[in-house]
Formats: sequence, structure tokens, C-alpha cells
Amino acid sequence: MSLQSLIREFSRRGRTIRTATVDAAFVGGGVIAQRTFGLLTAVVIARSASIEVFGEYTLFMTFFLVFSQVPLALDGTFIRFANGYRPAADDTYVDVDVYLTTGVIAKVLWGGVVCWLTWLCAPYLAATLLDKPEMADSIWMGAVVGNLQALGTSLFSRFQQRKNFAMVGVLDPVFNAIVLVGVFAAGFGTNALSMTIVLEIYLGASVVFAAGALAGLARTLVPRLGAAVRGLATFSRIGGILVPAAVLMVVAERVDVFFIARLITLDEMGHYGAAIRLSTLTALFTGVIVTILVPHAPPAVHDPRRRRSYLRLAGFYCGIQSLIGIALIGLSEPLGVLAFGAEYAGLQALTGLLILQQLFGCYATPFQALIRYGPRPQNAITLSVVRIGISVALLNILAPRFGIMGAAGAMALTSAIQLGMSVWVALRAGEPATAVAFEAV
Repeated sequence: MSLQSLIREFSRRGRTIRTATVDAAFVGGGVIAQRTFGLLTAVVIARSASIEVFGEYTLFMTFFLVFSQVPLALDGTFIRFANGYRPAADDTYVDVDVYLTTGVIAKVLWGGVVCWLTWLCAPYLAATLLDKPEMADSIWMGAVVGNLQALGTSLFSRFQQRKNFAMVGVLDPVFNAIVLVGVFAAGFGTNALSMTIVLEIYLGASVVFAAGALAGLARTLVPRLGAAVRGLATFSRIGGILVPAAVLMVVAERVDVFFIARLITLDEMGHYGAAIRLSTLTALFTGVIVTILVPHAPPAVHDPRRRRSYLRLAGFYCGIQSLIGIALIGLSEPLGVLAFGAEYAGLQALTGLLILQQLFGCYATPFQALIRYGPRPQNAITLSVVRIGISVALLNILAPRFGIMGAAGAMALTSAIQLGMSVWVALRAGEPATAVAFEAV
């Protein structure tokens, strides 16, 4: 390699690192604010309510996260179509906002069906799955709030698809900020914050968030409704794979909560929930990785050069994540007492295991994106099913014997196994087939 070529290569990589760092700063600021507001909300609830109420809140948040994260697969479907590989010679005009409009319609349809089914099944789930009949309202509200919140993220995904990461950073913490204001206003100066009030706050925040996002997108969505409806079938062929994969992936992330809910009291669930909240501080940068890498994944699947650049970018971000995780393992005990109070002391070992789970999950994230946006996205379903099977097997072995420590250990070990499987599947996928055309335009 000549000196001139070497200088060009260093310059190119320097620009890549600078761009990656700036993007990470924008998105990281938003993710940090989002997670900070979420943590502060949990702190206010923990200090303004009993440990039992905080345990119920932990279960509600598990259902809320499942219901809010699953429709994000429809955002991913929109990005897959909008940022999908097209040969340079193909200069056909594509109105990507049609994909966005189709995604919003799909979210409304999905949310309506899910909320209706949850309303019917919530009493049965609370009594049978959790052995806690009083949780029925929280399960139902988790579905309503989760799907409304997911509807609001359509505005977020529009800027993500355009790689406008400054706006992504601005929008990311908005929902959690609204919730925090409501919880602080209701819980300030009281030690008797009820779960009913918490649910009302989350419902109000989700309505405001969804209405604001749809108002901001109205001029984009309304003119494209006809084309979006015509393209719904084509859109659904990919969404029909990514949504079930998302369901399984989100359930796999917190299958421990569902599993141990029958084995422990709400007080113990409160302590486990505090450890989960502390461990999610490690996931701050995982949110950055997901947000930035997703728009780069579809073309990276098709182009070996872009794939190499994509993996270098992923390695850069995962290295930063490792440093954050190591630091938080050492600081988890004082942070836990400072945030939640003296009654939540002694959680360092538990939190450390959950942090390891988060780190392994972070390392798997870039490879999972390549799988979801590659030629065989159904592999994501297979991986999630296998992961849930491994989790349940390990939880059956460890949780009854070691309680919440066994549950955390099972999840950390499962996450490590999942990392190996994700790398193997992503790297052996080979060259993808021609990208699917979107027929709505």
C-alpha cells in the first residue's frame, strides 16, 4: 500500500470515528435522559409507596415494556423498506413516507386487536400466570399504555430512518419525562402513592405522547393513506415475521420476571425490580447502538464493504459499553442505597449478574440486527424460541433453589449462550437475495 493510500485510509477511518462519535453523542444524550427519567420515576415510586406497590409496579412495567416494544418491529419494517438495498443504477423515485404511513396503520390495527384480547385475558393471566389476581388491571393497562406509547414512536422512527440523530436524541426522553412529572406531582410529600394513581399517570402520558406525535405527522400521513392501505399486504409479509420475533425477543428478555412471580412475594419482587432498574443503567449505550445501527443494517447485509464498516462501528460502541458495565458493577451497591433507600441494600451481587446479562445482550445486538434485516428474518424467531427454552430450563434448575439470585444467574448464562448463537447465525447467513420491492408506490 502506498503512502498516499495509507493516508486516505486513515482519513476515511478518522471521519467514520468522528461521525460515529457525534451520532453517539446525540443519541446517547437522549437515551441517558430517557433512562434517567425512567430511573427517577422508579425512585419516586419506591420512596412514595410501599415495597409491595413497587413490586406491583415492577410487574406492570414488565407488561408495559412487552406491549410497547413489540410494535417497534413495525418501525423496523418501515426502515427495512425505506433503507433497503437498491442498486445505484436504479433511480426509481420511492416515496418512503408511504412506508411510514403503512407502519402507522399497522400499529393502529395491531394495538386494537392486542388491547381487546388483553382485556379478555387479563383476569386469567393474573390468576394463572402470576398467581396474583389483583394484577389484572395492571396487565390490561400495560397493553393500552404500551400500544399508545408505541404509536407515538412513529415520529421518532421517521427521524431515525433519515439518520437525523439530533432529533432522535431530542424525542427519545419525552414520554418518560411526562411520566416523571406526573409521578413527582402525585407522589411528592406522601408515602402512600397507590398503584391506581400510577396507572392513571401512565395512561395520561401515553395519550399526550401519541396525540402529539400523530399531530406532528398529520401532514405527512393524510395524503398517503390510499397508497399506504394498498401496500399493507406487502408490508405485512415482513412485519408478520418481525412482529412475532419481537414478541419472543421481548418476552425472552424478562422471562425471569414472569417465571419467578409465582415463587416470590411482591416485596421480594420489589427488590428484584430495584436490581433490574440499576442494571438497565448499563443498557444506556445499548439504546445508542440499536438506534444508530438499525438504519445501517439493511444495506450492510447486501454489501460486504458496508458490512465490514458496520461491524467496526459495532465494535467501537460495544467497547464503550463494556467500560460502562464494569464501572457500574463496582458502583451498584452505593447507587442502590442512594436511589431506593436503605431497605434496598445488599443488591450488589444480584445487580452484577443482571448487568452481565445486559452486556452479553449488547454484544449480540449488532448481529441480531443483521439477522432481522437480512434475507431470512425468520431466523430471529427461531433464535428467540431457543433462547426462551434455554431460559426456562435454567430458571427451573436455579430459581427454585437459589431464588432471585438463581433467576439472575440463569438470565446471565442464557444471554451469553444467545450471544454465541446470534454471531453464528448472522455470520453464516451468506449473501442475501434481492431486496423485496414495496408495491404500494
